[in-house]
Amino acid sequence: MALMDRDQSLKNGKGTVRYMFDISKNAAEILESIDGFLLIDREERIVFMCKKLMKLIGADEPKLVIGKKLRDIISSNRTYRVLETGERQIGITYLVQGHTIVSNAYPVYKNGKLIGALEYDVFEDADLLRDFFDKMSSRKGLEHFGTAVAMRSRSRYTMDSIKGSSSVIRSIKNEILMSSRSASNVLITGETGTGKELIAQAIHMAGSRSLFEFVSVNCASIPPELFESELFGYEGGSFTGANPKGKKGLIALADKGTLFLDEVDTLPLPMQAKLLRFIQEREIRAVGGEKMVPVDVRIICASNADLSGLVATGGFRQDFYYRLNVFNIAAPALRDRRSDIPELVNHFIDELNSAVGRNLASMRIKSIDKEALKMLMDYDWPGNIRELKNVMERAMNRCPGVVLRKEDFSAAGIFAETNGMIMVPELDGDCTLRTLRKRLESEVIHELIIKRKLTITDAAKKLGLTRQMLHKKIRELDIRLDR
Repeated sequence: MALMDRDQSLKNGKGTVRYMFDISKNAAEILESIDGFLLIDREERIVFMCKKLMKLIGADEPKLVIGKKLRDIISSNRTYRVLETGERQIGITYLVQGHTIVSNAYPVYKNGKLIGALEYDVFEDADLLRDFFDKMSSRKGLEHFGTAVAMRSRSRYTMDSIKGSSSVIRSIKNEILMSSRSASNVLITGETGTGKELIAQAIHMAGSRSLFEFVSVNCASIPPELFESELFGYEGGSFTGANPKGKKGLIALADKGTLFLDEVDTLPLPMQAKLLRFIQEREIRAVGGEKMVPVDVRIICASNADLSGLVATGGFRQDFYYRLNVFNIAAPALRDRRSDIPELVNHFIDELNSAVGRNLASMRIKSIDKEALKMLMDYDWPGNIRELKNVMERAMNRCPGVVLRKEDFSAAGIFAETNGMIMVPELDGDCTLRTLRKRLESEVIHELIIKRKLTITDAAKKLGLTRQMLHKKIRELDIRLDR
């Protein structure tokens, strides 16, 4: 590539665009071998783009991109910032057709004057970067990479982790792809156990923030008096018992990444107001601190409650609800996608064999018989996928052979009380599915805790729930636990 004194002209349909660049034929061939290479002038117009990148964005001919503003061709690309600062950008990320690209961008100077910028891919997909970190972490003498490697190579859910091929699941995956291209807030709704966090992580991993942290917060598990310090952090000596060095908050830890607020409906109203201000201003102030710190975080929330109903009764701020509910994704109940159960069952068999100690090939569960599968298909799954996984693990622990049978589920105390049949409440009065489901859940919880005298921990485990989720369900259903 030569930077020439003479101008290079190009007819763009609106007149003549003049450049200070001259890309010779030989230089162009060399630049084609550099992944993702592109060159823009001082006005952000594309002077050169390699064919591989053109193909990725769907441009068949150079005339479709040359002379056009880069932001009009690849809106997520940030090379233009080099023109604003005159400084290089290392390891910037942007999303192109579902690929998270990691690139370097450099200013181009002539006679001390900034005349453009160039960019090339360091990694043309984030998976390649994760592979790189895995290799680096395994080499001796590179221990100083430790923390950074650990943060980036942690196992995370992706869209491939969402099992099923039903039309409902295909629609969910389309929603995930659509929302991953945006920085807008996402609200995921659905019953307990439907995989709302899995969807949240899939959105994070499909987007340009996948190289940064996904910080998950269960709002129901943090005491209200500690919530502000946990989310915003605190300065040393801010309150009794505080770390004298202070503590970084969860929002700051998620900088440039994603903050996932699970069970957001349990947030106290004062905390909703503080989070609303953060979402509007995109800056935080630690407890006891004086300085406002800008933070770039994407918010994804989840709830199994009817937030619009809570807004109507004053239990949830309306302005906060509207801020969160930009993208709305409804996680489907398992009973609404029964055709996915066989695939989920096979997936859990593969996943759980090692967990239940069946490591030898001769001991591993290989399949499930038709009668047992039909029993699983006919069940209503109030605990959804989480309950299914719990049921599978218990049966696999009891199975004496390599094929799961109906007897293995009964031996584990699953469906034993009803011989595989679903208990249905009396069909009198209000018979809507919503009401019947609440009555059934109330009866089952009452049966386990009051009549069978199980502890909350044991009852939650039997239902495939966490203790916090079961406590929440008890409050929602107004179940009296007087023994």
